[in-house]
Amino acid sequence: MIITLDPELEARLRAVAAARGEDPNHYATAVLTEALERAEDTESSLTTEDIAQMQVGIQRGLADEAAGRVKPLAQVIDEARRRHGFPDSWPNNK
Repeated sequence: MIITLDPELEARLRAVAAARGEDPNHYATAVLTEALERAEDTESSLTTEDIAQMQVGIQRGLADEAAGRVKPLAQVIDEARRRHGFPDSWPNNK
């Protein structure tokens, strides 16, 4: 298989390969292999049903927000801080 890259992308690939001291062809193969593995992992971990359930949850959240059934995050944090006795610096303790 021959893959034609945009000249800018090819230049980037060659520059990174050179910086790593690798052959550009071997480096391109490694990058493509990793990208394909990630794509396969993502595809196999999310089913159509999972995506549909996420969409339902998002729609429910948007409807709750539109109906005024949500609280601002600052209010939720303040209530949790008081309820559990967290310091005023929580949640940004340093």
